[in-house]
Amino acid sequence: MKVCVLFPRFIVRNFGMPLGALYIVNALKKAGFEVVFIDGTVTSCAEAKERLLKERPDVLLVSMHTVFADYGFEISGFFKKNFPENKVVIGGPHASIMPEKTLKHESVDFVSFGEGEESIIELLKNISHPEKVKGIGFKKKGRPFLNAPASPICELDKLEFPDRTVLDDAYFKNGSSSIVTSRGCPFNCAFCQPTLNKIFGKDFRIRSPENVIKEIKEIKRVFKEKGAELKELHFTDDGLTYNKQWLEKLAKLMLKEKLGISWSANTRADTMPGLELLKLLKKTGLKSFSIGVESGDPYIRNEILRKGLSQEKLLSAFKLCKQAGIKTEAYLMVGSPEESEQSIQATLNVLDEIIPDFTQVTITSPLPETYLAQFVDEKKIGKVEKWSDFAYGEQSHLKLENFTKEQIKRVQMALVYAILSRAFLKNRFGIEAKYSALFRIFRPSIVNYPLRTLQFLRFKAKNLLKGN
Repeated sequence: MKVCVLFPRFIVRNFGMPLGALYIVNALKKAGFEVVFIDGTVTSCAEAKERLLKERPDVLLVSMHTVFADYGFEISGFFKKNFPENKVVIGGPHASIMPEKTLKHESVDFVSFGEGEESIIELLKNISHPEKVKGIGFKKKGRPFLNAPASPICELDKLEFPDRTVLDDAYFKNGSSSIVTSRGCPFNCAFCQPTLNKIFGKDFRIRSPENVIKEIKEIKRVFKEKGAELKELHFTDDGLTYNKQWLEKLAKLMLKEKLGISWSANTRADTMPGLELLKLLKKTGLKSFSIGVESGDPYIRNEILRKGLSQEKLLSAFKLCKQAGIKTEAYLMVGSPEESEQSIQATLNVLDEIIPDFTQVTITSPLPETYLAQFVDEKKIGKVEKWSDFAYGEQSHLKLENFTKEQIKRVQMALVYAILSRAFLKNRFGIEAKYSALFRIFRPSIVNYPLRTLQFLRFKAKNLLKGN
């Protein structure tokens, strides 16, 4: 059986590695299937269609994120039109979050919801009897039918590593890669839950430090085969810093192995390690932590977004990183429900206090089936027209009481200009300007700019902060 795995990222040229799809690719290969990988990041929609006509796979498996769903369904419809007897399976976050809705699409034969490495293999082995396979949905007399969910994979060490060898050379040119060491999240943020639980289950699971080191060595080997060198690694986990004993063991192994790479990671402020462990992590090559601030207003952050993060813990996390010599990136969201001039000012006040090395500013985008989306639906303050509208940070789709959509875009742009300007003043003249003061300067004159301009400004801000 020939299986084509499609990652339909046609609308964003983001070279973050599609680890979910790559896990599936390697699982299929190890199970003995012939695998073709089509990556929309480096190919057009038209080219993907031509490739399908050439390869004629028995099964098309689409690894679907919601923002790419329109393209995923376009390709699956094309495939089904040309090969009506062949099968289409939709997996990934979109299918896990909305399995029944996904199955209703006329081009879809099966959905895989939850972790798919085992259930997809079982489906392909039992393609004529899908009712036997947990974690699978199919059509029964033309109507969606979902089997019982599969149990979360407890022993993550037994999973094959993501198959990075199938990626285009473009992924290796900048010397960076990504890795995930855990699954599941015990927290309850409104912009993530309960959808994370639908994908990974409620239990937090983590790989052994030895297994993580083994994958890092594998990544270095693949980079070398591609004629490149792994210089930087990003840990994409939600929970890298949850278990301090595990983290300390990983750090000591990294030092012992002398991996010769720098790395960065995401973390929650209230799970930030203590100063001694941070200093140990610094020795291993840890360069920066990305921390979710979301909003400087505790009401927006904790009541609307359900972050569950105190102001004290938030400020302490950035202070600890500065003491350990570790750079910080602050994730901010503007345009949340009940956003006000006062909450924007609170965010600026927090920025002035924590002074992050990098800052990412996005516009609040309630993803489907999240608590935030439920809140928006109940209040009747938001509506999207197509799946691609769920792209993070581009435009507001909420009817806010205190701001128009255009005004929120201007708030975002003024923040970006303030960040860029502060970096310029600090690096060129040694001036420590306040974000709040620069924001007040730029806000009156800011007009809407296309996303490409915003991305360029973020890039320039990061480079200025690095002193380039």
